[in-house]
Amino acid sequence: MSDSPSSPLEVPRVWERRALGSAVRATLVVAVLAGAGATIRTLPLFWGAQADARVALPFARSLLIVALEIAILVGWPAGWAFAAHGLVERGEARVYGALGEGPRALARRLWPQAAAFAGALAIISLLGGRDAAAPGRVVNELIANGRIACLASGKPTAVPVPFVSASWLCGPGFPPRLVGKAPVGGVVYLAHRVELSGDLRTLELEDAHFTVKNVELSVGQLTLRGLPAYLRASSVPASFRALALVLGALVSALASVLFTFRRAPRHSLIAVAVGASGPLAALGVLRLLEQLPRGPAFALFLLVPAAAGGATALAGVILSRLRWSRRAGTS
Repeated sequence: MSDSPSSPLEVPRVWERRALGSAVRATLVVAVLAGAGATIRTLPLFWGAQADARVALPFARSLLIVALEIAILVGWPAGWAFAAHGLVERGEARVYGALGEGPRALARRLWPQAAAFAGALAIISLLGGRDAAAPGRVVNELIANGRIACLASGKPTAVPVPFVSASWLCGPGFPPRLVGKAPVGGVVYLAHRVELSGDLRTLELEDAHFTVKNVELSVGQLTLRGLPAYLRASSVPASFRALALVLGALVSALASVLFTFRRAPRHSLIAVAVGASGPLAALGVLRLLEQLPRGPAFALFLLVPAAAGGATALAGVILSRLRWSRRAGTS
């Protein structure tokens, strides 16, 4: 069955359907690639000699959220650009232009699905931003899951906890104990309960025993503050992070569609590259903002969509001058 419009009334439906299908497929492709990278990172945690899959699940969940975030952020604009290229390639863009559906009109018809993609990206980014701002929350989940796995074993065992340099020791007749090295001084500890702050700079131990050379120390409760963080927490609030990424993706998607309609790149890969350049630039700028020692002012978040729009425009100009373009499909 042909997907070409048989009447002017079908123009919006055909274009919107193609744009949505391309964006979904592109998102799935990026999700598979990003998910493969996340899987490679987590395999040693799941398949180690003493690894327990339940312990590493919080870390795997965080990587999955990042993969989904990148998939929507990149796949949405790239998919739209690919669909626009197909419209130009088949000559339908000129026909639509003659019917009063120019580039801006066609782009405006994508607002409903833009809202859906933006909503999905916002939810995923909020979840990712929560973990990025408080990596200690994920580490505490790793510790808690390790304790549960240790108890469930029902036999003397040691369950290592990723990223903590510690293991839970379990056996019949005594409660689980976490043994490991303190973040400073290389002090060996044995504790009934261990909890880290969100920024990983505060460590609380309950019913702890320390060994320093030949000296042993026992305390009911101990709090260590000002520790060096081995995982840097993001300084960007989760809500600001989500808003910045949504705006960056939206600017990139619209700009790449307009570029493809007006400059008509010869190859679909050119359109896809232009569509992906903006999101990647937005992600890079956001990563830089997250490394600032203090939460950046709200105005700085305008740099994220600005970087997305600028990168899309720059990529379009550079690629269109490489003699890989032809006249626009519509105006």
